[in-house]
Amino acid sequence: MIYFDFDRTLLDTDALKAEQERRIAQITELTIEQVNEGMHAYIASLDTHLHFSPDGYAVFLANRFNIDQNQVLKVYLTDSNYISEYLFPEVLEVLAELKNRGVELGVFSGAMFGHQKVKIERSGITEFISWKSILVTPQKLDLQVLSKIPSNALVVDDDIAVVTTLVTQAPTLFPVWCNRKTSDQAPGIKTIHSLKDLL
Repeated sequence: MIYFDFDRTLLDTDALKAEQERRIAQITELTIEQVNEGMHAYIASLDTHLHFSPDGYAVFLANRFNIDQNQVLKVYLTDSNYISEYLFPEVLEVLAELKNRGVELGVFSGAMFGHQKVKIERSGITEFISWKSILVTPQKLDLQVLSKIPSNALVVDDDIAVVTTLVTQAPTLFPVWCNRKTSDQAPGIKTIHSLKDLL
């Protein structure tokens, strides 16, 4: 079985965020700078960025700039089919090939479930990954959460801190670092630079 982190492993989250900021600016007539400043202020108000929720952000932005929060929610929820355009190019091909080979696939993501559920649904990956194999929680590295992943599963993540934590805290799992940014390898840890390296 293979579990994939979602943001920055399957999804180009930074490009998606830039597009969402552009759409929010367009629909609310705020500037990109105002939207960006609002996002930074909202994230700073949270215990951790992993607690981001579209509802909370919409209320925060509405109060800060006197706009309709429903306009912001449209970008994240009702009019969000564009999310599928931000999967990394090889993702659907690799997921399809792995599923074809009989490999069970899952998602292991550190985020608020409601927000991530929408992104996962809109991305189109649920054609290959069953909801029963999707673990989404801000407490991603809690031992209680890790215990839900079957022994001997590969766990593919872009965050080297997560991968190294898995090495020490979850010895029955096989962490894989998906380093899309550089050609660096992690000593003693399987490193890939594209999901195609799993085939």
